[in-house]
Amino acid sequence: MDLLLLDELRGHVEFGCDALWDRFDVDTFDHLSTQATAMGLHDGYRWTDWPQIACESNVLSFLEHVFHELSPFIPAELTTYRFIPSGRVPLRNGDCPRKTDLVFATTFGSVRNPFPSSSDAAPSWADVRVIGELKANPEKSDNDSTVVQVANYVREVFGNQPGRRWVMCFTLCGKELRIWQFDRGGAVGSTIINIDVEWKLFLRTFFSFATLDPTSAGFDPTIRCVMHGWEDTFDPTLAAYSPEPSMAKRWAIITRTGLCSRARLWGTEDWTYVVKDQWRAPERGPEGDLIRQCSCLDASGLPRCIWHGDIRVFQNGIPAGEGIPSLGIPAREDIASLRPRSAGPGATRPAALTALHLRKVSGNSHYLLRAGCHVQNRVHSRLLISPAGISLNRFSSYSNLLTALRDAISSQRHMFYAHQILHRDVSVNNVILCTPLSGPAAGVLIDFDLAISTTRTTTSGATQRTGTFDFMAHEILENPQTPHTPLHDLESFFYVLLWLAIHYDRSGGRRDPP
Repeated sequence: MDLLLLDELRGHVEFGCDALWDRFDVDTFDHLSTQATAMGLHDGYRWTDWPQIACESNVLSFLEHVFHELSPFIPAELTTYRFIPSGRVPLRNGDCPRKTDLVFATTFGSVRNPFPSSSDAAPSWADVRVIGELKANPEKSDNDSTVVQVANYVREVFGNQPGRRWVMCFTLCGKELRIWQFDRGGAVGSTIINIDVEWKLFLRTFFSFATLDPTSAGFDPTIRCVMHGWEDTFDPTLAAYSPEPSMAKRWAIITRTGLCSRARLWGTEDWTYVVKDQWRAPERGPEGDLIRQCSCLDASGLPRCIWHGDIRVFQNGIPAGEGIPSLGIPAREDIASLRPRSAGPGATRPAALTALHLRKVSGNSHYLLRAGCHVQNRVHSRLLISPAGISLNRFSSYSNLLTALRDAISSQRHMFYAHQILHRDVSVNNVILCTPLSGPAAGVLIDFDLAISTTRTTTSGATQRTGTFDFMAHEILENPQTPHTPLHDLESFFYVLLWLAIHYDRSGGRRDPP
């Protein structure tokens, strides 16, 4: 079991949310139950083809048979995506070889319009829309191992689809079905149903997963593209950027930063801007405010904020959260607005996992169930900045590296003495190299996610020590309660230089081994 992922999820998993079943439209698939009865798939009491031995391969065959028999009766206006048994072949583009039991994906296209594919084609995590996990034992629905296993797959999806707002999943343990929604705040699990008893709800759920539109699948409706002559939510499982503008991938579920992409003005060739989507704590002010506060002619080593704001999304024509309906203005989107109403905060977040806890965690443990759920709300924000720059580890010489760090340190000094702002997250990824065309500075200090004003009167919303561990000052690591000072940021710059000198030679080539 991935104990780090278990610790990430602790206190952020909600069990028994009955309202999650309301996501699926009753009328659209109600006729499928009539067809299932007429075809003898269900006799009113049980599924007639359910295997006597409910192992993974047998249950997959059962699901495939139900899908094959009933998919012709899906309304023609819906796009139906195939479910792919993926337990035999690891999915591509993961952070390690990993395979799940089944996924609804677009690797082979829709049922009515399949893509041409070779016999050895394997789905990629970038194609996945819905994840399914099968267990023979019905008692495993609440186990830590089951939840963490599904969370591992979700982390792969978020890593390959960084703009995804949530990922829908289901677990079928014996005949016990539970659906899951994972988002940037954690996970919400439904109540458990028996697919023999609640067989109509099972059909509605299964075929809803097969026909989810892009917005319902969790893709950002504020990112649009034109396909087949009309504008719709951009679905990265059906279309792709060319060239791919994403600057970084982050394999995490509960995280602030979702998407960081290069951007350019329409009709131009140069990718000179960066669009950054993040899920910030509502107690924190927007990152764009801090960047604009620090920016001036004397601070060339800082980014320029072109625009920033909180994302506002209409859901089924109704503003998410508290907006101004009379003016047609929806409220900003946050984690709370993405979840069913009955998925409340619940218990407070428990203490960190101790060595005693780790010894007790096993495949049959229920630590996540007992820990309760405390959802830390996050607000979806977007930031447009320049310059785009390139990664610091692509320096051409030690002189180039030292000049870039000098300019970044000068900007850090300016932030504190001129504006009383501490960066608090100096790392190798938060200093970029710039070309003469993009500005006068050789290096720019970026990523103000954790920056604070020393004159603040409220907390920043952080629930743990802040910064990138590899580059944090030793005093902060020893005692997270230590007040952060400019000297701690300066110490982090030294660790950045040391890290790069160890891993790269004077011409910027990677040392092997370092």
